[in-house]
Amino acid sequence: MINWEEILEKTILVREFEKLIQTLYHTDCIQSPVHLSIGQELTAVLMSEFFKDGDHLVGNYRSHALALSISDVFEPIILELLAKKDGVSGGKAGSMHLSVPSKNLMWT
Repeated sequence: MINWEEILEKTILVREFEKLIQTLYHTDCIQSPVHLSIGQELTAVLMSEFFKDGDHLVGNYRSHALALSISDVFEPIILELLAKKDGVSGGKAGSMHLSVPSKNLMWT
């Protein structure tokens, strides 16, 4: 059964995360271009709701929402956005190529 309250909470969390990225981008602490997924959160959250272990995902442009929706841990994603070596791709992929290897989301 679909828990619509959890879906709404996750959708809002992704939106607020994106708004924070939008604010931080102008401070230059995010060194790569960003393409926000504001307005596309619900699609990603619903995809994550039906995601099963062993499934593979391929995202493309504006992949923040997808990565955030399926991830259990946000820290590697945040560190990747900040180009830190502990980021999910060692800080080299940035915003445009987020991944969640533990959930089979390869670079987008």
